[in-house]
Amino acid sequence: MSHRSQTDKWMIFVSDNLVVRRWQRLKYLRALNMVKAERSKIVLDLGCGSGSLLRYLSRVFDDVIGLEIDLSYLREIAQLDIPGISLLRTDGRKLPFTSGSVDIVYSIGVLEHMDRVQECVAEVHRILRKRGSFVIGSPVESGLALALKAIFNKLVSYESEEKVSFASALKTFSMRTRTERTHFYHVGKDSQFGHRGYRWEDMLGLVREHFHVENLEFFPFDSLKTMSPYVFFRLIRL
Repeated sequence: MSHRSQTDKWMIFVSDNLVVRRWQRLKYLRALNMVKAERSKIVLDLGCGSGSLLRYLSRVFDDVIGLEIDLSYLREIAQLDIPGISLLRTDGRKLPFTSGSVDIVYSIGVLEHMDRVQECVAEVHRILRKRGSFVIGSPVESGLALALKAIFNKLVSYESEEKVSFASALKTFSMRTRTERTHFYHVGKDSQFGHRGYRWEDMLGLVREHFHVENLEFFPFDSLKTMSPYVFFRLIRL
């Protein structure tokens, strides 16, 4: 049975915006489909945030652990009563698991926010079993993908149902690109998301020291890479 058929009827979404909910659903289903579903696997969600991905993982795997440094997020997830998960407050650079004890680690939209990300990657390598999978999701913020993302975010507000014209959204993107002449993530104190400056190509370079790159997929258009604002890596511990 596919991940899609197993998860559709159970999903709860954080956003009130229908388009954003649909986007989240498709993105997390793509992440799940990077790895073959086997219920007995031990699975970690590294940087689980408000628990969006945990909702999916709990319906596919029996042993799911959400890892998060922010206690407020863990308290929110605890109130959701998601079945079949455990929660653990920890720093991704020092994971409290024995070496070779975990089957799969997911980290979606997390590593680009971290300082000393190499330490986290090394820790994931340590705790994964041989041939274990590390699935990373990372934004693409360059070229046409950046333009489309800026327009989408303006047209579909993540915080409200505010209606914005396409012309206004395009103007916002045009003004931003004139002041941010860069192909990197938003960097420094002006960054509302706290991105540390990694391009997805840089992220891929960081993990290759420890992992074999088994698969790389762009989302939502794998065949149109320049138009896709997100990329997934499936990495294998050798």
